[in-house]
Amino acid sequence: MKVRDKSVDILKGVLIILVIMLHNNPAGSEVFSNSIAILRMPLFIAVSCIFLKPFSFTFLKRRVLLVLLPYFILEAQAYIFENYFESLWNQTFFIYPANYVHLWFLPVIFVVNVGMSIFLKFNLIENTTKGRIFFFFLLTTSTLISVFNEEIANMAFQNYVTLGIIILFFLAPLIVVIHRIWIHKPFKESWSNFIIFSFIFVSSLLFYAKFFGDHKVLNFIYFEFPSIEFLPLLYMMTISVFLSLQTLPKKLSIFVYVGQHSYPIYILHWSIMSCLQGLLFDEMYLIIDDVLDSPEALAAANVFYHLSLYAFIVAIAIITSKILLSISPNFKYIGMTSSKMSIAEVLKLKKHPKLIVQRILSAKQNA
Repeated sequence: MKVRDKSVDILKGVLIILVIMLHNNPAGSEVFSNSIAILRMPLFIAVSCIFLKPFSFTFLKRRVLLVLLPYFILEAQAYIFENYFESLWNQTFFIYPANYVHLWFLPVIFVVNVGMSIFLKFNLIENTTKGRIFFFFLLTTSTLISVFNEEIANMAFQNYVTLGIIILFFLAPLIVVIHRIWIHKPFKESWSNFIIFSFIFVSSLLFYAKFFGDHKVLNFIYFEFPSIEFLPLLYMMTISVFLSLQTLPKKLSIFVYVGQHSYPIYILHWSIMSCLQGLLFDEMYLIIDDVLDSPEALAAANVFYHLSLYAFIVAIAIITSKILLSISPNFKYIGMTSSKMSIAEVLKLKKHPKLIVQRILSAKQNA
């Protein structure tokens, strides 16, 4: 069996925490939100494509069950409450409309994953003549999307499928580069921290000077893409952040654990955040605000408030997914799955030892 690379789990753990921070801005700053959006979204999409297999109907079936089925179930839940239980809609924290807005990412990542798997199927991203020609084609399409970014933002035919296709061709060169860096680990590991952080520092300065000077926003859900002059800076910063996160110590077990459960955390985080804020945290913050007079004390309390909120969101999401999976492995069809085996699966393996051998043989075949 393959030894699991914990650096990817650490990366996913950091990125999912950035997602939570974006959806609960501790600074209340537009620049802060835009900074996180720029850092986490392209990298999150690229990381989701690192371990993709070449396209097959088995791959497609698994992606539909893992990504699309949870999306349709949760969207159906939102539709039912909105249309048939209006007394609860907008009044109950768990079924508040905002709790479902982040689900746009699921059909988009499905389209991107399937597209990249098709590229893998036809060996279009290999380091061959055909691969280099196709990479030039991808760079051209990514550039054209940046050139016509305003027309894309105003296009009439906007849905999650078209958004996924546009994001696929916009980020494909970046995904290919990160994929190749990941494959060539000696190259990745030879980069010193000084060089990596120099890249981050320089690209960040250039990017923010340009990007925020014009008050532009990178927001895929609204079909907002950066213009052509920002494209190289976006790629440079994303790649350097990817490399820097690879240098983090592999013993950061908390990020490894969070990264292994990033999917259920993503599915549940907004509902949990609404419940916690509505039932406990907002009231607690008002009390603290009345008691404390010093600006420094209020700032410290604000930091503690948000760190506690993030910790509770992550912990509750992981515990909820484990409880549901222990009841039935079928809860994976609403996103309650992780990179680790569920309790129900472990118990099943204990009862049927032959399944362990089958898993090992299956892992070797897929390696």
